Amino acid sequence: MRAMDEFDIAHLNRLKRVRTLMDAKPPTHITLVGDVMLDRFIFGEIDTLASTAPVPALRVTKREDSPGAAAHIARSLSGFGVDSRFHSAVGDDTVGRRLIDTLQSYGITTENILLSSSTTTLIKTRYFGGRSGMMDKRQMILQADMGGKSRLDNESYNRLLDNSRKDLNGSGILILSDYDNGVITDENAHVLLKEAKDAGITTIMDPKLSGLGRAIGADVAIFERRGIELIQRRQLLADEAETIAHLFDKYQWKAMLVIGGVHGTTLHLSDGTVEHHACRVLNPKQQLGLHDAAATALSYALLCGSDLGDAACLAHAACEVILNADASREFVSKEVLTVWLDEVLWQFQISNR
Repeated sequence: MRAMDEFDIAHLNRLKRVRTLMDAKPPTHITLVGDVMLDRFIFGEIDTLASTAPVPALRVTKREDSPGAAAHIARSLSGFGVDSRFHSAVGDDTVGRRLIDTLQSYGITTENILLSSSTTTLIKTRYFGGRSGMMDKRQMILQADMGGKSRLDNESYNRLLDNSRKDLNGSGILILSDYDNGVITDENAHVLLKEAKDAGITTIMDPKLSGLGRAIGADVAIFERRGIELIQRRQLLADEAETIAHLFDKYQWKAMLVIGGVHGTTLHLSDGTVEHHACRVLNPKQQLGLHDAAATALSYALLCGSDLGDAACLAHAACEVILNADASREFVSKEVLTVWLDEVLWQFQISNR
């Protein structure tokens, strides 16, 4: 076995620091503002085509429901021992009320999740199928969305903004998780990011491509690799480097965390520094929830005093946990992430003896 060089030693020390973070006690709370929806997973077997169209006929064997979108972050932060002040809104309907009850059963404070009469709760249904006897090979075949996408009534909107502004007092991190379902708007994003900046609060934004203007001035933007490629084509830019520089210049971010799934995770800083983490998952199973896992781990690490490099390393590990999980496991738990880090640390030390 070769001896470790200075880069190996630096990486080993980083892994040890990141693992130590899992035993840290967060000093203050996180303010989380974002959309909530119902994630529904329909699993079944596909052995034939429909008789009326050339599409698969799915024989349903199982259904699972869980709170989705920013609720993944709230659930994970709660499990990480973080006092997260979660601000959101759902429709004043059966699904919305059931979502609130479910979040309460997870120990998440829901007093700032509003019921709005002007919208319905978004239900995002994903259908997974595979041949009978080969269910480990199942894949998503269809996504169907129902409800949501309406602006909140003025009373709910103003209450949400007022409540989240109050919770910036004493907050260590502000997370804006935008699924373009009415909770995050140009106006409230601008207000919250400005007030957080004035108070010295670190801001993390997970924006939709269609709402990048809402993310102007955020400290860290979480992006998807495919989004970078799409912007490059839309803006007729030469390559990824020019696209990254364009985004930094236009939106005034300090850092970008680019999520690539099986292609790994890359941290870009506004000064041109780039750190890439290669994916260590041998057989990725799914990628739903990568952004939320990254936002959770990144915010937790920064709240506990980590620098951006170590925080990005922890966010990458959280993404690997999601890639290695079964479908419908869209949130990252502290216990599973700790076990994963222990395994990564052990494997790295063994391979470099």
